[in-house]
Amino acid sequence: MLLKDGDKRSNVYSLGRIINFIMTGQPTNAHHIFRSVTEKATNADAAYRYADAGQLSKCFEKNVNYHRNAQNEQKIFEKIATRTMDDSVESYIYELTAERISRLLLDRKVGFSDVLLEFMNIDNAHAQHIIQGINRSYQDICGRSYEANDPFAYFAYVRFE
Repeated sequence: MLLKDGDKRSNVYSLGRIINFIMTGQPTNAHHIFRSVTEKATNADAAYRYADAGQLSKCFEKNVNYHRNAQNEQKIFEKIATRTMDDSVESYIYELTAERISRLLLDRKVGFSDVLLEFMNIDNAHAQHIIQGINRSYQDICGRSYEANDPFAYFAYVRFE
């Protein structure tokens, strides 16, 4: 009945859900590298969405090009090593897959757990994103090694201390 109220921003919302489905198999799961694009596309308030599919496409392409450049990731890890949390680090963490987050925790990447904790302190949605991702993936990353669980136990201890 509300189809008559649909507009370009409604189409953008649908495209965001399609991208989520392509990346994760679920239209509401945005745990993938294009999360920043799909979160904006599917914002509950249409005023905050992309104006049209062309604008979404430009941001999507920009995101793809950013991820193709290995130097960008190196710059992010230099900031993480110094425990610097800025918009670029926040966006990087937000777009990491659950498996990548778990792998970085397991590898004890310098500064990563500290920056991840700071990311989680931004708000409940950020914390929930990380906790759910780790919960889904850490056992697959650890395998059957008891010692491999130590970084996750330490991270949980520091988070909830």
